[in-house]
Amino acid sequence: MEQTIKKNDRGEEVVDIQRRLIALGFDLGKSAADGVFGEQTETTVKAFQQKRGLTVDGAVGEETWQELVEASYQLGDRALYYRYPSLRGDDVRELQMSLNSLGFHTQDEAGVFEQETDQAVREFQRHRLRRHGQLL
Repeated sequence: MEQTIKKNDRGEEVVDIQRRLIALGFDLGKSAADGVFGEQTETTVKAFQQKRGLTVDGAVGEETWQELVEASYQLGDRALYYRYPSLRGDDVRELQMSLNSLGFHTQDEAGVFEQETDQAVREFQRHRLRRHGQLL
């Protein structure tokens, strides 16, 4: 996202933001995804920012947009594999948490598919699975 979307903005970008927030379980009240960045959308964006540990300003700039995109992924939505730039998202975080709980250590649970996560996936796959470094 090249520009910051904020209160009083209107358009398809606002609809996209609102739909993503709704899909993540946030309540936009009566306005729903109407394409108007009003008081309720600003309040909801602030709640999202607070929950994700972002700067809470109620506007959707690059950082908030990236978090909205990453938060929308669930494990199984896409193939996960090691590449540059690294895949990021809640699906990667969920994978890392699962691998760690099974004893296949990924270093951290930051939601970034890096070399440690790739190694943990491959170690997991060594247990009678085809080793290719991807989870489909």
